[in-house]
Amino acid sequence: MKLLLVNGCSHTAGAEIEYKNQPTCYEKAWPKFVADRLGCEHLNIAKAGSSNQRIIRTTQSWIIKNVLIKKKYKPEDVAIMIMWSGFDRKEVYFHDTNILDDVNPLCKPEYIRTQMSKEIVRLGQSIVDFHDSLFSSFEFLTMMINFTEFLENNKIKYYYINGMTAPLKKEWLDNTHTLYYDYMALYDYVCEKIPDNRYIGFKEEMDTFWEHMSKISQIPMPSHVEFAHWGEDGQKYWADIVFKKFFNKKLI
Repeated sequence: MKLLLVNGCSHTAGAEIEYKNQPTCYEKAWPKFVADRLGCEHLNIAKAGSSNQRIIRTTQSWIIKNVLIKKKYKPEDVAIMIMWSGFDRKEVYFHDTNILDDVNPLCKPEYIRTQMSKEIVRLGQSIVDFHDSLFSSFEFLTMMINFTEFLENNKIKYYYINGMTAPLKKEWLDNTHTLYYDYMALYDYVCEKIPDNRYIGFKEEMDTFWEHMSKISQIPMPSHVEFAHWGEDGQKYWADIVFKKFFNKKLI
């Protein structure tokens, strides 16, 4: 492996490591510490507030441009590591400004990076109004497994982490839901398709980044943070967990 390409949301981008409202701090975020231990270069393209739609779009686009077209890297020289975001975030295209932005149900006008704040807040509220946990989990699994097959077809290694939440377990499902049987089949397929040693936090909520850091790690957030992020000590702690899970025995 020559390059570790990492994508995710604010917890991967290193938001607020040094100061309040800091959008990124790649040099002190957990992917940098993982890459250092692997002895490879790393490229962090995570962005605060990212949806999983944006994460997949930008990762796939980078691979198409740099591996498949320009051939800057051979497939065997690249590994993809993704810490997935919240399932209820959505990427939206705004015609008037020709921009893509991520809509978060929790967003408030003062949090928005664009001039479309009122529209984004309205869209965020619509997500709350129409949000359904089973549908969101189904949508995530569909996108994730399609992306995985793209990576496998191009012989690119991948490692996944659930950052904010894990997909719904089958025993939690409402069997009257219109997606019940489709979800059951898809969940089983993903479990069979992706090995446990390539995924952190898929089957157990407590293994996700958020649950582990907030309930197990005992590492406090810095006093300056506004949006619930950990400092450099928390980033190093999580990097150690990632390295031991994925690479401690051998590079796979």
